[in-house]
Amino acid sequence: MIQLSLDIPTQVYGFFTLEKYLIGLSLYEIEGILGYEQGRLKQGADFYIVTPPNHASDFDRYGTSVFPGHKFENSNLQNAINTNEKRNEDLSTFRRKRLIKVIPLQMHIEAMAKYLSREDYQLIREVKTYGRSEQEVIDHINLMYRDNFELIQQVKSAFALASDIYKKNKSINDEMYPSAKDSGVPQWKLKRGMPARCICRLTDYTQDRYQKAF
Repeated sequence: MIQLSLDIPTQVYGFFTLEKYLIGLSLYEIEGILGYEQGRLKQGADFYIVTPPNHASDFDRYGTSVFPGHKFENSNLQNAINTNEKRNEDLSTFRRKRLIKVIPLQMHIEAMAKYLSREDYQLIREVKTYGRSEQEVIDHINLMYRDNFELIQQVKSAFALASDIYKKNKSINDEMYPSAKDSGVPQWKLKRGMPARCICRLTDYTQDRYQKAF
């Protein structure tokens, strides 16, 4: 199903590309060229038109989606292509083209669940889904189990391991964000939030196709 005229305003962060590369593609095809794991968009996705950045410092160039962000970041290639001259050229392109960001309906933490133990998943979910800081979770643990020092230490240790998995485990990132199929598409990453509006939602994995008319 395709839902149109959503026109929901918000601020977006992270990766974006040019709309022209997604026109006529299904969710299955889009997840392939953006570098999502297969099936990541099965629940559907929202499509946001992003307000073009105003300054070269607002974004970084990330080559194409064949380079997963966690592998490309701080690489020699990234440093070589992120000159002010190159980014100013991009600003000129952004003013003439529509920028688009695809956001899966399935939350990132839900997609991670299959790569984690049940205990690790629940601990990470406490922080990422409910907006708690790590310190708030630890304070809550101290309050709940204040009479059982050994248990507090065990839970803290488990939480630290789970948090580390979320932040640093490259094997999970490799699974969730593999290299895009074929040549991928050009991609950039916002360094600050930019205004955007959701123009449509696609929910049929293979039949719905993104169209510029949205």
